[in-house]
Amino acid sequence: MNRPKSEVARAVCASIARVDAPPMEYLLRVRDEVLAEVPLGAAKYAILHTSGWFVLWVEGRSEIVEQALSRAASELGNEKQVVLHRSNGPGRLRDRIVVATTQTPLRASEFARWVMQLRDDGPALEPVDIWNRLGAPCLIEAAQRLGGRPAQQFALIAADDHGPVDQLRHLSERFASPIIYQRFGLAHLHSPDMGMAYVDIPARGGAARIRVMSGRSMARSTVRDSMPTLDAIVLLIGRRPTALVELASNIGKAVSRLEHPPVVWLAGASGEMMRACMQLLEQHGVSAQPVPDTVTSAEILALLGSVGLSSGP
Repeated sequence: MNRPKSEVARAVCASIARVDAPPMEYLLRVRDEVLAEVPLGAAKYAILHTSGWFVLWVEGRSEIVEQALSRAASELGNEKQVVLHRSNGPGRLRDRIVVATTQTPLRASEFARWVMQLRDDGPALEPVDIWNRLGAPCLIEAAQRLGGRPAQQFALIAADDHGPVDQLRHLSERFASPIIYQRFGLAHLHSPDMGMAYVDIPARGGAARIRVMSGRSMARSTVRDSMPTLDAIVLLIGRRPTALVELASNIGKAVSRLEHPPVVWLAGASGEMMRACMQLLEQHGVSAQPVPDTVTSAEILALLGSVGLSSGP
């Protein structure tokens, strides 16, 4: 999901899933089969499983896109295909195929309402907007405006292997808002999937989304390119210099492509590690600043409030 290039045919459809295997296991098999075929002039795919539904986003030559829709209807283990979007426009998919799952508390019948709403709204939207609405639903906004998006978005990214998921759980419990888990299977044969998670909490003007990502996931271009517009990134520096060097490079790649880059804040270290991180980011054209000294990375609401979160009804 990168910067637009040449015009291609584009389509998005959704259909009820009928699969026996765990969804990501099934989708990784589909990914490997598609990558093994390597036909000339093939379409590019993004396939999502969520709440008992498949969502397919496909780009390529017109006739190949139509073939992909037909093939999905017959081979993807689904039924009752609903076409949400067809158009010619800038191609946004970079990889041959990306597969993903989103785990939400929505039942298939509840998710169907989102699909039907986007059947009406989808022709006027970009495919990436449909993908994000269905693949990363905002359940707080859904009670007021179906298909609504968060008013604010923040990302906590840890230089160490695992993001601060425990802090996300605290937010989930405090605001009685579910943690939404996402998994991505990238366009490499037999490679494992990787994930991220988010919680939506009440905020002035709607909802604020708090997303947690690991440094390892940021190393993947597909994950970086799929990041939504963010108000701020909080980089949790950690204690491993080698991990910090890699993450600073990946943050630079992610932020530099954005028309409206987020503010980057640094937390979780001080002194030499903090200065080194700021210098590394500057080398990639990213200006960063430390969070106030009085706030620690363990105080997640205070931390987010210091970087712009306006929580509250």
